[in-house]
Amino acid sequence: MRWILLPVAVLGTTSSAQAAEGEEIKGVEVGARLGYQLPAGEFAKGRKMSEEFGSGALVGLDAGYRLNRLFYAGLTLAYVPSLDVKVCPDCSASALRPGVFVRIHPTAQFEPIDPWIGVGVGY
Repeated sequence: MRWILLPVAVLGTTSSAQAAEGEEIKGVEVGARLGYQLPAGEFAKGRKMSEEFGSGALVGLDAGYRLNRLFYAGLTLAYVPSLDVKVCPDCSASALRPGVFVRIHPTAQFEPIDPWIGVGVGY
């Protein structure tokens, strides 16, 4: 059985040390996020995830280490408290998704907005 759920509209925040311009940044960071996910891919051969499950809100926690101003690597754990199970109206489902990631912060600043690009894998 293959599960693919596509997270979209993720909002998050991280906690990190403030640094003066030019000062090297290193250290532990933690974060929390809220999001919404949509089913994508196949549940089984010939059966789409969108035919079996609906979308759902998610909450997540991240913990990692800021290697320098640009790079941050860590672990993530997301929880989807309720998935709509379309094939069984009396059933309910939830998901717990652990993973690892690496993020690049191209602006390399700790301003109120700190955009990032990341890659990760999870279960």
